[in-house]
Amino acid sequence: EMPVQQASDQEAFGGKQVFQKLVRELLVQGTLEIQQGTKSFVYRGEESPSHMVNIRGLNNGHFEMRDPMGTTVEVVEARNAYRRIHEGAIYLHRSSTYQVMRLDVEARVAHVREIRESWTSEPIEQIRVEVVGG
Repeated sequence: EMPVQQASDQEAFGGKQVFQKLVRELLVQGTLEIQQGTKSFVYRGEESPSHMVNIRGLNNGHFEMRDPMGTTVEVVEARNAYRRIHEGAIYLHRSSTYQVMRLDVEARVAHVREIRESWTSEPIEQIRVEVVGG
């Protein structure tokens, strides 16, 4: 992981005050430490940061798949939602099969019910490649 420096990174963290507050908290927690001989901070937590933060689709958000009891079954990136969890889609999750009964786009929720099927729906994707100036 790359070291973090106040001079170059503080704006990405919400400005000087927010950056300093976050650094203080992480230093106390022991997940951040000062890199010797520099003004940089490095991550020293036990778990890899990539396992704690999903960086895919950060700007797009996500859709939740919820069963009739309101329990979240799965979270799907918004960029994949219309292909994977459209109304009528059959979705496999952890060896259970679900049918999407209703997709609430405004709330970003797919209402699903568990069913017994041995197949799932898969989107058909078409890609067009054109060679220009060859």
